[in-house]
Amino acid sequence: MKPGVIAKLANQCAFLYADALKLMQVDTVKSVWPKVAAALCSLNCENICSIVLAYLCEIIYYCYWFREFIQLLKAFSEGN
Repeated sequence: MKPGVIAKLANQCAFLYADALKLMQVDTVKSVWPKVAAALCSLNCENICSIVLAYLCEIIYYCYWFREFIQLLKAFSEGN
């Protein structure tokens, strides 16, 4: 899979975990969930956010590399 697709999917998963954590904190259902479940939900959200950041860094790296490559091609074509 392309890094952009993985980053988008992981970002959506992080939003879903954040929504689930927000709903777990509502007073009416808070007593149903053990405290460990909320902690795991929060931890999963943070882990997925770090995955998003890793893939975004990879995308930024490739964008920079492609920009440098295009500049080299332009310089080479202007030199000939």
